[in-house]
Amino acid sequence: MNSIFNELENGILALPNISHIERNDEVLFNDFFSQNKETLDYGNSWPYIVQSTFFKGYKYFDGDTLIAFTLKEPNKLPFVITKALGKAALEKTILLANKLHKLSNEKVILKNLSDKQFDFFRKNGFSDYQKGDCWNNFYNYDDDSFPETVIQLRPLMDKKGEDYKSLRYHLNHFSKKVGFEIKEYDLSNHLSDANNVLNYWVNSIKERYPKHLQNDPIYLHSVDLHRKYISELPAGKNGQHYFANILYANNQPAGFALLSKISDKCVGVYSNFCKNSHKGLSETLLYYSLARAYAAGFEFANFGGAEFENLLEFRYKFNPMTHLQRHHAILYPKKVRE
Repeated sequence: MNSIFNELENGILALPNISHIERNDEVLFNDFFSQNKETLDYGNSWPYIVQSTFFKGYKYFDGDTLIAFTLKEPNKLPFVITKALGKAALEKTILLANKLHKLSNEKVILKNLSDKQFDFFRKNGFSDYQKGDCWNNFYNYDDDSFPETVIQLRPLMDKKGEDYKSLRYHLNHFSKKVGFEIKEYDLSNHLSDANNVLNYWVNSIKERYPKHLQNDPIYLHSVDLHRKYISELPAGKNGQHYFANILYANNQPAGFALLSKISDKCVGVYSNFCKNSHKGLSETLLYYSLARAYAAGFEFANFGGAEFENLLEFRYKFNPMTHLQRHHAILYPKKVRE
């Protein structure tokens, strides 16, 4: 960490109620998440906090309100506020954003906002990205560039009709061509195999997208995120609070998936990476992972947003019930706003 940022971080941590997000904060965040018993919000879970604050996580916590924020890139501004929970959460987000702006003299980004939240912040001095500004050159709004995909699990289990034709084809093709087994993932037995799949997946990305990686070097940070998911599972019971599975194709490790509870009705899909060795492998792993969530009593699943359109298109195989478009709101320095 350079000395300039080190000085800035000291100033941030000197603010009232600000501290780093630590692993043991999962309990604190889960207490707030549990108040939203029927939400479909992809951000209402600990794996989302891990994902959205991966470069460096900070929290504001005053007893009533909990706000997560981070850096847009490792040790590099601007600050990004990713989740606000509890009493007067939006109002306190404005106060926090102004403090972060004053200390950093940079814009502050709020992400993963609903339509209603975006309208609130727009009325209070925030805006969309101004002309020439965006998250980066490849996707304007990070993983909010394309909407969150929400599916209903009951009809998915039946997978009948034209809406599931493509999914049935991929599931049938895989089951006819490959001998496979899906196991409930646990660290003591499967970590090495999950790493094997992840390393294969990384190498395939490097081979397929060399130009993209050359221009966007932090794109592969998702690899480190998935590595964290396979080594630090959420709190609770596999099969009840989260659903972690590993797939073996012809007795070889070939895929990993992690779903986690969002609310009493909904789970979120936070990790689903596979070897690209067999058509239908990813669909099969995801389908049977969702089946476990349905058997545990969940009605819906949120696949999250997406940076790329092809990821959104993949999810259409699961017949979305609805899409939830999320937004960014930006607090620009006053001179820029004027």
